[in-house]
Amino acid sequence: MRYCESQRLAEERRRRGVIGAKPLFHHIRAHSRYHPAKKFIKKVFSLNKTRYNEKLAGKILNDYKIMRKKPSYLANLQKPVLGAKILLRRLKNKRIKLAIVSNSNSKQTAFLLKKFQLRKYFDLVIDDSFPLPEKPHFERINFVINKFGIKPKNAVLVEDNVSTIVSAKKHGVKTAGVLTGNAAKKALSKVKTDIVIDSVKDLIKVI
Repeated sequence: MRYCESQRLAEERRRRGVIGAKPLFHHIRAHSRYHPAKKFIKKVFSLNKTRYNEKLAGKILNDYKIMRKKPSYLANLQKPVLGAKILLRRLKNKRIKLAIVSNSNSKQTAFLLKKFQLRKYFDLVIDDSFPLPEKPHFERINFVINKFGIKPKNAVLVEDNVSTIVSAKKHGVKTAGVLTGNAAKKALSKVKTDIVIDSVKDLIKVI
C-alpha cells in the first residue's frame, strides 16, 4: 500500500478521534487494487507479450499472498548483513538499548530473528502487530523513545528510507542512513542525514 494513501487515511481517522490505525491499514492492504504485486503481474504479462488475463492474474496474486503469510517465505531470500552480529554484540556490551522499528509482518520478523539468532540483542521489536501508524510516521519511533525513557536527541535511527529519516529528524532524532537498502547516497545527503554509511557494520567505526 502506498504511503500517500496510508497517510491520508490515518489522518482522517485521527480527525475522527481514532488512534489505532492498524486494522484499517491491513484491511485496505488486503485489496488487490492497492497491492503493488498486481502492477508487477501486469508488467510480466506485457513483457512476455501475452494478453492480460484478469482471472489468471488474480490466481497468481492470491497464491502470492498465501505464500507471503508463511514465515518461511523469506528464509532463503534474506540473511544478516556481514558484520551485523559483531556490531550488535558490541552495542549490547556497551549497554545500549536496541530496538527494531518495522512495518513488517510479525510472524516473518519473529521467524527471521529466531533463525539468525538475533532476537537476544534487541530490547524491543516493533512490527505490524502494534496498533500504530506505519513508518514513515513518527509514532513507531516515538513509542520506542518513550518506552526506553530517553530524549529524541539521545536516540539514533539507522534507516534506509529517506521519508522515515526526514520524519525522525523533524523530531530531533539523530539519523544514520545505510546504503544497503532503498536509498542512494545522494538522496540521503540531500535530506541532511547525520551520517551516511555503506552498511550497518560500519557503525562500529563511529561508536
